[in-house]
Amino acid sequence: MNSIRDIIRSRKDRDSRLQPKISTLRCVTVGVDYPNDCAVKNRPGYVWVREQKADGAVFQVFNTLVKRLVGLPVIISSEGTSVYRKTISGIDWVEIPTTTGSPLQNSPTVYNHALSHEWQDTYPAADAISIYSRALVPLRVYPAKISGISIDIAKGFYGVGGEIVYFEGTDNYNLLPYQPINVNEYVGILVYLDVDTNSVMVIAGEISKTVADIVYPTIPASILPLAYVNISSAAVSIGESDIVTDIRPMFTVLDRTLQNSLGALAAEIDFQLSRHIVEGV
Repeated sequence: MNSIRDIIRSRKDRDSRLQPKISTLRCVTVGVDYPNDCAVKNRPGYVWVREQKADGAVFQVFNTLVKRLVGLPVIISSEGTSVYRKTISGIDWVEIPTTTGSPLQNSPTVYNHALSHEWQDTYPAADAISIYSRALVPLRVYPAKISGISIDIAKGFYGVGGEIVYFEGTDNYNLLPYQPINVNEYVGILVYLDVDTNSVMVIAGEISKTVADIVYPTIPASILPLAYVNISSAAVSIGESDIVTDIRPMFTVLDRTLQNSLGALAAEIDFQLSRHIVEGV
């Protein structure tokens, strides 16, 4: 009759045989089939990686855990029961601080990560996205953080006469002087930047009796329009629905600003988007 000790030893031996033997490798993702994407062409679920050593081998692994970013240090695992199926089991956080060019090393710029959300020469990257115009941050007009007939305007760059100008943004810009005073009256206003003084300016339209009859002011030449905003006589604050038309220069052709604005705006948008994705800011 077997002793209790023999039974326990036998069970441990059996369990050890059933447990898969897992081997691991430290690797980094590489772009083979695509410049900014480590995906394997025509093989869904697989990515290219290279061993983290001199003359490290390049091979394909299965991936369900991490973004398809190029230059990302990862841990590769393979089970003893299926040694030919190597899988990414996680990010190699030990290597992140020492891996030059890692997408997570130089936060918040995160160059490779930002590329994964872009369209390169009409070809979508790994996680390309389309963005509603109001989601773009630079020079955006917001309802003020505090209650009242006022707005906030985000910082951003724009071009004037061949030079790039930086607007530092403003909070709680007062629109109360433009609010109609009689019952059931409405007005549409133009919020813009005076490019000569780099300051916020407002032009109000004519007072109307209904929202449908609002006529917005004409946009003057050589200014930077930001938004059309509706204000009613009954309003106690400005809401997102009152900012009825986004007319920032990335969407509107202007005589002096368009050519010089787009490059700076694109860089600012890319930077802000990367910070939001990685840091949640």
